[in-house]
Amino acid sequence: MSDAANQELEVDRPSYMAVLGLLPPYELEDIKAAYRDKAKAAHPDHGGDPAEFMRLKEAYDQAVEYSKYRGSRRAWIAAQVEQYVRQEEVVAEVLRLGGRVEIERLDWIEKSWGEGFSYLADRLRHIYVREMTDGDSFIRFLSDKKLSYLAGLDVSGSRASNESLLILADFEVLRWLDVSGTNINRRTLQTIVNKLPSLEWLNVRNTRLGWFGRLLLRRPSTCKVVTEASPAITPGSATIEFQDLPWHE
Repeated sequence: MSDAANQELEVDRPSYMAVLGLLPPYELEDIKAAYRDKAKAAHPDHGGDPAEFMRLKEAYDQAVEYSKYRGSRRAWIAAQVEQYVRQEEVVAEVLRLGGRVEIERLDWIEKSWGEGFSYLADRLRHIYVREMTDGDSFIRFLSDKKLSYLAGLDVSGSRASNESLLILADFEVLRWLDVSGTNINRRTLQTIVNKLPSLEWLNVRNTRLGWFGRLLLRRPSTCKVVTEASPAITPGSATIEFQDLPWHE
């Protein structure tokens, strides 16, 4: 292939396909094979960088969506409906509680099909719902909805037991978590940190974890444990670019 042709492919190639090292045509089996090969080296259990593994996992998820969308519009829509309904139920509950949600929109779907279809692919990324008097019920509700793309959760100041807070360890792609002002203890935090290798930021202000507990808390080098006041939020919903991480605001 000529250099000019290669350059043209690079311009048109989605960034997630570049992460996987793929060139068109993008077949689903090729996407899966590329991910398997790269995941072996990138997985934290094999000494890989958690942040790089998360970048690879997100690229894989987007590449699969792209492949399904290109293959069959009807099948893709059917597959998205259940997830969309679950997310909408969570959004409604968060807003009812006076919280905030931030949702990622897949721009390439909107450009290809229009805004109506793109809503089906929306990904609920960040949830802020604070000062809940019954945090246990909300956390269990959240777990039941199986949110595949939730990357950030703020439940600061909420009344929740360590048993329910332990459920947060099941949200595998969480990158930041604010449990400041809750009754969480070090044992629960240690379990959460151990099970979330992609966790990058954890706020433990005004918890049962004092300075000595923070010292004893074993965590990946990529996870920053802080004790800072949670910034104010405006209740409602917003569409975001996923790279806009809340602790950088």
